[in-house]
Amino acid sequence: MDWVRLVQFFSSPRFVVSALVVVTVLCYAGTFRNEFVDFDDDRYVTHNEVVQQGLTLEGIVYAFTTVHTGNWIPLTWLSLQLDVSLFGLNPAGFHGMNLFFHVVNVLLLYQLVRSIGGSLGQGFLVAALFAVHPLHVESVAWMSERKDVISTAFLLWACLAYVRYTRSPSPQRYVGVMLPLALGLMAKPMLVTLPVLLLLADFWPLNRCRELAGTNTDSTKTRFPFWKLCLEKVPLLLVVVAISAVTIFAQKTDLAMVNTDIHPIPARVANAVCSSVWYLSKTFWPVELCVFYPLDYGVIDWPNTIWSAIVLCAVTAGVLSQWRARPYLLFGWGWFLISLLPVIGLVQVGGQAHADRFSYVPHLGLFFAIVWWGTEVVDRLKLSSQVKWSLAGVPLLFCGILTVQQVAIWRDSVTLWTHADRVQTENWKARFHLGQHELRNRNWSAARALAEQSIQIRPGNTDAWGLVGKTYVQEQRWEEAQQAFEYALSMDHWHRDSLIGLAAVAYGKNRPRDAEQFLLLTLEKTPRDSFARTQLGLLYAETGRLEGALEQLLIVTQQAPRNPTAWKVTGQLLAKSDRFDEAIASLNQAIQRQPDDLESFALLERIHRMRGECDLAEQCLEQMARLKRPTGMIQQTSASVIAR
Repeated sequence: MDWVRLVQFFSSPRFVVSALVVVTVLCYAGTFRNEFVDFDDDRYVTHNEVVQQGLTLEGIVYAFTTVHTGNWIPLTWLSLQLDVSLFGLNPAGFHGMNLFFHVVNVLLLYQLVRSIGGSLGQGFLVAALFAVHPLHVESVAWMSERKDVISTAFLLWACLAYVRYTRSPSPQRYVGVMLPLALGLMAKPMLVTLPVLLLLADFWPLNRCRELAGTNTDSTKTRFPFWKLCLEKVPLLLVVVAISAVTIFAQKTDLAMVNTDIHPIPARVANAVCSSVWYLSKTFWPVELCVFYPLDYGVIDWPNTIWSAIVLCAVTAGVLSQWRARPYLLFGWGWFLISLLPVIGLVQVGGQAHADRFSYVPHLGLFFAIVWWGTEVVDRLKLSSQVKWSLAGVPLLFCGILTVQQVAIWRDSVTLWTHADRVQTENWKARFHLGQHELRNRNWSAARALAEQSIQIRPGNTDAWGLVGKTYVQEQRWEEAQQAFEYALSMDHWHRDSLIGLAAVAYGKNRPRDAEQFLLLTLEKTPRDSFARTQLGLLYAETGRLEGALEQLLIVTQQAPRNPTAWKVTGQLLAKSDRFDEAIASLNQAIQRQPDDLESFALLERIHRMRGECDLAEQCLEQMARLKRPTGMIQQTSASVIAR
């Protein structure tokens, strides 16, 4: 009897759900050790002053009004602000929240399979494949792709609500579909194809379309004309059109869209064909994955394009030939192709040919087709349950091992980009980011060499030209730096790093007025740029305009209250103005945000000593001693305007 109960437990929904959660968490446990990376994480969190304040009224307004990063994604912004309120700037908290949403998606997918009549085993396999497939690591392990996992949760919610609506249609249940669709679009515009995908679901598994009824359908089920099902989706389509218009505006504002003069329509179509087959092939053999696959603008790889077109036509023909006997194949293949349309490159946004994260939604339908077809084949072979689950376990184990390895690649920026440079030859973006790492390590020549390699691969890479200029600034080679920055600005008149870089050059040439103008130009474009405003404040201080300097730095402390440098420099300037109480308060704020900063303690100790507060000064000295650093000299805060 105990064995019977054990078998019943292992075949129960409760065990399946528990197993899905455990497997998913185990595969992604490594994300808790991962850091933020230097690929968009700065724009979303680490250099985003509004997000760093946590969930505030200002942050809520920002979330619904900003088109920063080229998207209108208020729910994603709100979730990141909530993370800061809960976890501070600890990357483990952010990664944990991404994983939480991925687990939610896995469970919603399992529930969706069960709601359409799928068996317990089919539900487990579809959800497990989705949970552990390596192509999905980018969506989960990359903090900036929070928008992927959130929007997909709303997509699956909308699908479940639609299944419920079709069983007993009512206006209230229809609104129950529209709401998650709208919310999902507010997290990421990937859901624009959902009305068409629901129309595809009317064919299979819902069997609502009169003209497309298959041979294996329930004859008692109510069906509708195709035109009526299309009309039913119009309100959903209106929601999509409205939010799509905002998205297009946002992407144009961020200059993310690539002009057809640079990447013509024929090249886009060719890349779309090749990328579709790339996603399909990586579904079955997900190796050699990386964060960035460069697009060769305007170039058509004819052999690959022709081969890919043949594969697409062959698969499509095979699926269409089986649409009555095996409608799930048409559903899965159709979902895969349709949901890829927004990210396939026909509207080119960014410099990638394809990306792992773009498979997150398309795989939902494809896994339905794979599991249903596999179930049919195995049932025909009349294999034992043990053999069936062994066959299913092999691909799951294979994917799980690869996923664990792929999660480790996202450990930090250097690991991420070194891997990308190895996997994808001529990877201009990888060379640029590795050059940024060398710059942070003060290896000027190595940083410049990597930037020049990036430029050689892609001459129009303004960021790489900016990096070249920064290395020359560090070596005080002002003329060469100026040439690099001016060349970058000839391609992008508002290139932020080059404007700040020219300010550095002007200051180095003893032209503070010119440096001021370049910094003001930067702030005209990005008023919340705390680095540029801090440099402007330092410039004012260096030229004797203490009130102007304090005005700029106090703005920084309001806009970026987590910035310890702003508080420290503000304290220093307040002390120079004999405003000692305010100076002490500012330096304490700096220490609160950076407890191991020797310079802040040294400045604070000096102020207390000047005021005769010997006990407080001694406490500062004791704290400095605990830091185990030299205390003989106070490092002067540099007023040099050095581009970050």
